[in-house]
Amino acid sequence: PFGFIMMFLVRFGWAKPVPVNPMYFKNPKKGMMYTAVAGPLSNLALAAVSSLIYTVLYYAYIVFRLGFLSYICTFFLFMIMINIGLAVFNLIPVYPLDGSRIFAFFMPEKFNDFIRRYGSYIYIVFFVLVIMTNVVGKAISTVQISLTSLLLRFWSIPVSFIFKLF
Repeated sequence: PFGFIMMFLVRFGWAKPVPVNPMYFKNPKKGMMYTAVAGPLSNLALAAVSSLIYTVLYYAYIVFRLGFLSYICTFFLFMIMINIGLAVFNLIPVYPLDGSRIFAFFMPEKFNDFIRRYGSYIYIVFFVLVIMTNVVGKAISTVQISLTSLLLRFWSIPVSFIFKLF
C-alpha cells in the first residue's frame, strides 16, 4: 500500500515482489529468466491491446463526433504509456528488477555471485539516481513516446481501412 500511495505523491511506486522458488524449475537459471521476462511482456501486451482500443475509439470519435470518446481515448493513452514505462523500467538490469534476472542468465556465475553480494547496495545507488536525477526518467519517456507512436501507427493502418469501408 505504501508503494501505491508513493506513486501518486512522487510519481514512483513499487509493489511486493511475487515469490518464486527456482527449485521448481528443471533448469533454475533459465526458469528464472523466463519468469522475469513474463512481467515486461505482459506489460507490452497490455500496451498493444490498449493501443488497438485507443485507435478504434479515436477513429470512432472522428467519424461519429461523440465527445465522451475523447475521455476514454485519454484513459487508453495513459494505459499505453504506463505499461510501456513499466516494461522498460523493469527491463533495467539492476537488482531486484526483472532485467537483472534476465541479464543474469547470460552472465557467468562469478558475475552473478558479485550481484548477489552487492545487489542491494547497487539498488540503493540506482534508487538515489532515479530520485535525484532525471536521467532514467528521460530515457524511459523517450522509449515510451517512440513505442507509443509506433503502436498507434501500426494499428492506424487496418483501423482506418475498416472505417473507410463504412
